[in-house]
Amino acid sequence: MPLSRYIAWTERLLESKLLLRLFILINMLGLVAGIYTYSRTMSQTNPLLWIMLVDCPIYPALMVFLLSFRKNKFLQKFSFLAFYGLVKYGLWTIVAWTLYHKKFLLENTLFNGLIFLGHFGMILEVGFVARRAAQSKGLEVILPVIWMFANDFSDYFLGTHPPLPDGNYLTLLLAQNLMLNILVPVFLLFFLRKSLEKSA
Repeated sequence: MPLSRYIAWTERLLESKLLLRLFILINMLGLVAGIYTYSRTMSQTNPLLWIMLVDCPIYPALMVFLLSFRKNKFLQKFSFLAFYGLVKYGLWTIVAWTLYHKKFLLENTLFNGLIFLGHFGMILEVGFVARRAAQSKGLEVILPVIWMFANDFSDYFLGTHPPLPDGNYLTLLLAQNLMLNILVPVFLLFFLRKSLEKSA
């Protein structure tokens, strides 16, 4: 299937030490850009809620560790969380910034445009962790699902979502997140797992 072939292709890319280091560097840059983007909001938010505030930067940071320590069995247990977060928050930013394009894409166009494209990259790099993520079970699955629902509660009921020009699309963005909270685990554990087993 095309999806399993894509995953195999991304895995082959990591066989090159040069490309592996490049992808690690890209994720480090994504982490720095994310922290910079959130820095003003962080200064106005209770530090106890920072972990809930910086949604997107968490997952490039996680990818730095997963790519740097590919043979570390403990770290690889976070592959499910990484896949989940890359898809969910990659899509969130693409959708939110499209809805609010006058604010995010027409202001500071070069920097924001690069960040916008970077979120497509977040989604594309799930191939690096997809195989291990699809094999996850038990707490490797349960804890990330709880975390994602807790994050949405914090974002939409405690107000830790990224600053938006208005609340016109908050309900839509919340609905998208709740839908992904269910669809991503189902996709990984049923559709993708079976697809990879058939292609093995």
